Amino acid sequence: TLIEKGSRIITRAEARRRARAEAVAAIEAEKEARMQLRAEMETFNAILIPAVLAACGLLIAFLFWNNVRERRSEIGILRAIGVGTGKITSLFLVRALLIGLTGGIAGLLIGNLGFPGGLLSGGWIPAFQVAGTSLLLALAGAWIPTYAGISTDPALVLMED
Repeated sequence: TLIEKGSRIITRAEARRRARAEAVAAIEAEKEARMQLRAEMETFNAILIPAVLAACGLLIAFLFWNNVRERRSEIGILRAIGVGTGKITSLFLVRALLIGLTGGIAGLLIGNLGFPGGLLSGGWIPAFQVAGTSLLLALAGAWIPTYAGISTDPALVLMED
């Protein structure tokens, strides 16, 4: 019986050692899989985020281009009565800032809705980054259409109408 108990003890010890080795191997395999997934996600985000930002910038530029085109006669009248291009530019760019700020706040709220691990849970720095990015994107999208609108000769614009 002593030999039987000894062999059972050795068998159990061997089973524990194998289970421990398998657990360590499984943990290492899981760590490796997570590292690979993180690298794939970072690569995907490195492509997706700039593409989305470029698409949003183009959409904003298109919307502002239409807005400036629709308001050409108003810009022409303002310039004809002596309002400076700086004031007219500031009207459009302040509007772009307000749109960017509203979009940034709406994006933060929608992005955190129902997500306990959203941007706001990481502190205020990511929230300020999102708000700043949306402001810069709105300004960048509005700048060229605004410049094109104010650089047109008011006499030509008013003759068209």
